[in-house]
This record gives sequence, structure tokens and C-alpha cells, in this order.
Amino acid sequence: MNPQTDPLAALKPIQLPPEPHWFPPAPGWWLLALAIVLGLIGLAWLWRRRQKRIAPLKQALDELEQLQSSLQGSALMQALNQLLRRAARQAYGPQSASLGEQAWADFLKKNAPAELQQTPERWQHIAQAAYQQQAPERSGEYIALGRAWLKSNLSC
Repeated sequence: MNPQTDPLAALKPIQLPPEPHWFPPAPGWWLLALAIVLGLIGLAWLWRRRQKRIAPLKQALDELEQLQSSLQGSALMQALNQLLRRAARQAYGPQSASLGEQAWADFLKKNAPAELQQTPERWQHIAQAAYQQQAPERSGEYIALGRAWLKSNLSC
């Protein structure tokens, strides 16, 4: 064939369209981005809600540690009793903190974790702490008892 008569030789090269840009993305990527943003907002909301729920427990446990390091004897037992009363007021309302000695001991025992309800005399010692000058000899056990009561009644 003659190059002058070849019609294909007269054609221009194929022009490809320009490469697509990365923006704007396809609708699926927008939905994925929206789902991620909503998920992060939801996680932040749940985390904040949990922090608000456990704040009283953290505050009470911090105060308990401070009491344990700064007080001894009957002053420690009295402070433990007051801390438990404040925690009971927070968890169960003001009527729980205004109970008398025996009713308070029964309240502590009733709301204690199941494994600690078998020791009513310990709850009685904590309830009587405000009225006694001499503290029990093993106050560390009572601190652990108070810590367990706080964890079971202030945690959500």
C-alpha cells in the first residue's frame, strides 16, 4: 500500500483522558469517613460517661489511701467510718448515712460483697469506731474491708 493512500496513516494518536484526581472521593469513602467520625465521637462519649461514673470510687479510694498513710488507731477507724458513710450517702441517698450504730453495721453487712458478709463482727467494729477510744489491733484488715465495700458499692 502506498503511504499516501493509507487512510490509517492520517489518524492522530489516541488521546487518553486525564488521570482522575484523588478528590473528591467516591461516595463509599465519604460514608466510611462519616462512620469513623461517628464511631470516635461515640467512643469519646462512652469514655467520658464511664469516667463520670467511676470518679466517686476513685476519689474514695484515694482518700482511703491518704487516711491509711496519715492516721493510726482509733482516728483511722473513725475516718474510715466517716468515709463509708459519705460513700453510702452518695450511693444510696441521705437516709443511709444517718442510721444508728446497729442499723449502720447491718447496712454495711447487707451491702458488702457476698464473701465479706460472713464477718458481721468486723462491720460492727467499723460502725462502733466513732464511739470507741481504742482501735482494733489489725486496722489493715479494716482498711481492706472498707476498700472492698467501696469497690462493690460505688462501682457501676
